[in-house]
This record gives sequence, structure tokens and C-alpha cells, in this order.
Amino acid sequence: MSNVVAIAGLSLFAVTTQAPQSADMWRVAVTTLATPPALVTGPTAQFWNPAVGTNLGPHSVDFSGGVHIVETSNVVGLSGTLVGAHKALGANTHIGLVLGHIKIGDLVRTTTSPLQEVGEIPVFEQVAGASAGLTTGPVQIGAIVRGHHSRFDVERSNGVTIDAGIRFRPANRLLLAAATHFFPISFTTESTTDYYGGIEFLAVQTELWSAAAVVIGRYGTSYHRPGGVDHTFGAGLSLDGWLRFNGALINERAYGTGSWRSVLDLELAVGRYSIAFARASGLSDLGATYRVGLDVVFAR
Repeated sequence: MSNVVAIAGLSLFAVTTQAPQSADMWRVAVTTLATPPALVTGPTAQFWNPAVGTNLGPHSVDFSGGVHIVETSNVVGLSGTLVGAHKALGANTHIGLVLGHIKIGDLVRTTTSPLQEVGEIPVFEQVAGASAGLTTGPVQIGAIVRGHHSRFDVERSNGVTIDAGIRFRPANRLLLAAATHFFPISFTTESTTDYYGGIEFLAVQTELWSAAAVVIGRYGTSYHRPGGVDHTFGAGLSLDGWLRFNGALINERAYGTGSWRSVLDLELAVGRYSIAFARASGLSDLGATYRVGLDVVFAR
């Protein structure tokens, strides 16, 4: 077992201009998003698309922050945390900071004996990023630089990635978005790099249970290195802006076989606070993945 751990640890080595291979674990966290990654909003959304701003639209804010926690079943044993903050600088620019930590727990040491030895095997990837964005007319653009650090037992690796994103609203009812994720700063091929795209359209505006109701349709796509395209088909319902429900069906083909999974998200906004709870169905009977989030508006 110790030889296996050593070989696996060496496989996680990455040059400093790329994300460590263990950054793949963030692909588990993205499964809890009921909105395509390119279209996600909120203080932690810059982790997926750095073009997301804080100072646009009827619900614009000056300064906000949030924390989201992801947990899988005990069979997988993966957990992650994202912390983000966004600050508007004037009417057309914004900056942000995002921190993330994701790990696999309960990996124990054994040798020739089946008995557990003292101490767990540390396996984690953590990232810190600074973002900046600009708004001009119906277009938002943004970029983020991230520093990565990972550990697999005694092996450690570091990396730097740089990503760009865009959000374009050609009409009041239509939003287009695209972003890169963990793109190597050396502009070389990297298996942890993803490319996101999304389309969002306002389908219905009506009144439901004496509340202003908005129904939004969404489509998203994700391309993964070294190959494979996922498709997301989803919709969202908002009641007076304080209660939001999002759902999606995702067709995953990134690893050669097509599989369908679902994800549901419920968001409740009370004053300056927004609470989110999401559940994503697992693949291969490995159990569901959950996300709990809290966003806070500090200044409008």
C-alpha cells in the first residue's frame, strides 16, 4: 500500500504554471450547481466565471461576501469550502477575492497488515484567487489569477492559473456567458482545464400566489480536457426575488460514457442574507452531493 501511495503522489506533481492534478476534485463541487457555471451569480461565482459583477441590474450591491460548503457521501469522503468577496469600484469596475479548499478524508495508512496505522493520509487542493472586471454597455468581462497548492501524503505541488470570462446581454430577456476554468498561465495543455458556456433567457413574467413570478430557462455546456462535453438543461423560478428554486438535468460525457444526473437548488433571501441549499444526485450509486451556502450584502 505504501508503494501505491508513493506512485499516486508522484502523479500529482505539476509545474508551477499549471494547476496541480488534484484540482480535478473541484469537478465534484461543480456538480452541486443547478445553474451552468458560466451563469452563476453571487460573491463566490467568480470562482466559476470572473466576469460576474456586483454593480449591475436592479439588485446591484456595492460589497458582498459569501461562503459555500460542499459535502459528499461517506463512500466518497470529499468535502470542500469556497469563500468569496466582491467589491464594486465605481459604476463600471469591480474586484474580488476567492479562497477554496477541497479534500478527501478518512484515507488511512496500512502496510502488509490490514490494521490501520496511526494518522490519516492528507489529500487536499487549495486555491486563492484575485479577480477584476469591467462593464461596458451590455458586456461584462473579467479575469482572475489563482495560486494553487496541493498535497498527497508527503508529496506537495504548486501552480498558477489565469482565467477569463464574459457575460453579454444582447436583449433584456437574454444572457450569454462563457469562461475558462484553471487555464494554465503557460498556455499549455492541461487536463484540469474546463471551458464553460451558457445561455439564459427570461421565459415568463407573471403573478403566482399574489407574488411577482419569473421563470428562467437555461442551457449550459462544459468542455473538459482531454476531451468530453457535458450538457445542462435547467430552469429557475423566482417569487418576489426572496424565494428562488432552480433545477437542472445534466448529461455527462466527459469520461466516454453518457450518464444523466439531476441537481436541485433552493435559495431564500431575507434582508441582507441569502441562504442556499442544493442536492445533486450521485453517479454509480456513490450517494448524493450537497451544498449549503450563505451570502451577505454588506453595502448597497
